[in-house]
Amino acid sequence: MSFPIERFVDRKVFGSLCSMLGMLPHNEKPASNPKEILVTKLWALGESVMILPLIKQLKEQHPDARITVLARKRNAAVFNEHPLVNEILLFEKENLMKLFSLRNKYDVAFDCEPYLNASALLNWWLAKETVGFNHGVRAKLYSKKTFFNDKKHEVLAFVDLARHTGAVKKPESLVPLHYTPEQLQKMQKLLESNGVQKGEKLVGLFSGASETGRSRLWPKEKFAALADKLVEQYNAKIVFPGAPAEKPAIEEIVALMKHKDKSINLGGQTNVKELFALMTFMHAFVSNDTGPMHVAAAQGVPTVGLFCPNTPVRFAPFGPKNSFVFKPVLPEPCINVHKGDIPECETHNHMSNIMVEDVLSEVKKISSAY
Repeated sequence: MSFPIERFVDRKVFGSLCSMLGMLPHNEKPASNPKEILVTKLWALGESVMILPLIKQLKEQHPDARITVLARKRNAAVFNEHPLVNEILLFEKENLMKLFSLRNKYDVAFDCEPYLNASALLNWWLAKETVGFNHGVRAKLYSKKTFFNDKKHEVLAFVDLARHTGAVKKPESLVPLHYTPEQLQKMQKLLESNGVQKGEKLVGLFSGASETGRSRLWPKEKFAALADKLVEQYNAKIVFPGAPAEKPAIEEIVALMKHKDKSINLGGQTNVKELFALMTFMHAFVSNDTGPMHVAAAQGVPTVGLFCPNTPVRFAPFGPKNSFVFKPVLPEPCINVHKGDIPECETHNHMSNIMVEDVLSEVKKISSAY
C-alpha cells in the first residue's frame, strides 16, 4: 500500500472508528503500579530514536515492569535487543491475529504517534489504560491526554507522556542505540577495506531523505562543495552512508568533488543496526533532516542538521554537542507532522538558502575533534 493511500485510510476509515469508539466509556483510573507497559511507535526511524528517553523514564519509574514496543518492521531495529525493551510486537499483516488475541493485555499504553489514528485504535484494543496527545479525533480514545506543544522538541513532548505514571526529569541527551560487537567489527573492517587508517578523521554526510520528505534534500553540488571544504580544512575523509536506493545520488555527489579520493560511498552497504555501529567511528556528521541525523546524535557524534520545510524547534539533533542550520524560504514550516501535513513542496526550493559556509561554521562550533 502506498503512503498516500495509507494516510487516506488512516484519516477517513480509522478516524471514523476513533470517533465512534470514543463514545464508549473507558478506564479513567491510572494504573498506579503497571506491570505491563506498551509503547507504540509505527513510523519514522528518527522519531523512534527520539522516544527512547521516554522509555528510559518509564523504566526508571517502574523498574519491575515489562516494556513492550509496538512497531513496524521498518523501525523495529531501534528497539531490537535494546536493554530498555523487553519485547517487540510487530504491527504487520501476518501478525494481526496475534494482536487481536491480546485484548487488554497491557496495564497502560503510551501512543507516541503524533498523528496516526491507527495507533490510537491499537492502544485502545491492547491496553486497559491509554495515554496520548490531546489533538485530533483519536484523542477521544485515550484515558489520559497530554497537551501537544508544537513549540517544544519532540524528545521533550514524548517524555511529557510519562507524567501520567510518575515524575519525569528533562533529558539532556538521547539514549545510545544498541549494536553487537560483531556489527562493530564488521563496520571497522568495512572502513579499513575502503582505505581508512587508524586515527584518521571521518566526517559523515547524509544526503538522502525519507520518501515522504524529498523537499528536505540539500542540493548535491552543495554537498560536494562541503565535502571538499572538509577535506581541505580538516584533512578529513568523507563517509557517505545510505540505503541501496541512495547509492546513485551519492555517486553523483562524489563525481562533483575535487577530492574524490577522500570519499567513501557506503550506499547500500549497511543495514540499520550496522549503521548504528558505523556512526561510532564518525568525528562529525552533517545530514538533511531525516532519521540518520538522529542516529548520529544518539551515538554521541557531534551533528549538524539542515532544515527548512520542517522546524528545528521540534526536530533538531537533540543534545549539547549538536547544532543545525535553518534558513527558511517561507514564514512558517510546510511540514507539520502532528497535523498530517507532509507536502511535496516541489515549487518552494526550500533548501536553497543554506550555503556551504553556513554549514562549515556550525561544524566548527560543535566538533571538538577539530
